[in-house]
Amino acid sequence: KRYSNCKFWGEQKSADGSGESFVNINGSYQNLIDTIYEPLRSEYPNYIKRESMGKDASGVYDMWCYTFEPRYYQQCVILNTGVHSKEVDSMACLARIMQMIANEYEGDEDLTFLRYNVKFIVIPCVNVWGYSQNPKEMNNYNGVKMQNWNVEPLIPELANIKNYLQEKVKEVSFLVDMHTTTADNYYDFYGVINTHAPNVRTLFRVNNWLCEHYALNGRTVDDQYFGYRPVDNHTLNQYFNNVMGVPS
Repeated sequence: KRYSNCKFWGEQKSADGSGESFVNINGSYQNLIDTIYEPLRSEYPNYIKRESMGKDASGVYDMWCYTFEPRYYQQCVILNTGVHSKEVDSMACLARIMQMIANEYEGDEDLTFLRYNVKFIVIPCVNVWGYSQNPKEMNNYNGVKMQNWNVEPLIPELANIKNYLQEKVKEVSFLVDMHTTTADNYYDFYGVINTHAPNVRTLFRVNNWLCEHYALNGRTVDDQYFGYRPVDNHTLNQYFNNVMGVPS
């Protein structure tokens, strides 16, 4: 067993396209792919692969999924963002995390561990059409919300994710669906897990650490709950836990 030090990584580069910015997160989906993910894949072709999960509802954009796979790995994790395409910080955050794991790991034991022991399945953006609009749109090309996983048939973007990950989830330890709190000055960590999951204690321990360190302005850990959301399969993390068996 291994416990992360949960380091503070210091001030990060800007993501607004100015100065020392590492990406212009206010740009298009294609710009995000071309600026971050494709250069990483070109630099590490034996480590990073990509596949199209299918076209979005507009029929214009490929929904890319990137796999960061060490030769030998102990865990497999899905990292997903862009369900709410106006929450651009979440896409910048995920892009920066993968940059650090892929090519800034040397000299740091935590990043080195992730680089060589964890397989990451990364979905850089779900609502690729909405993210590419100016101003950005929360719904997809057909005006439908991204998070309605309890409606059949699934909209194209969600069906693509489900079909692509159907077989892969058998080896996945957990999924993180990343968002941005858009109107509050605190962090929220909402999750759903099966109490019989083999890594349930680790998941609760990590979540408690996050809540204890980031519950701001009088909010308590109980305000930021883990595992008690309604079982209606409405959101991505509910669906993946309850239907596909992946703690999320």
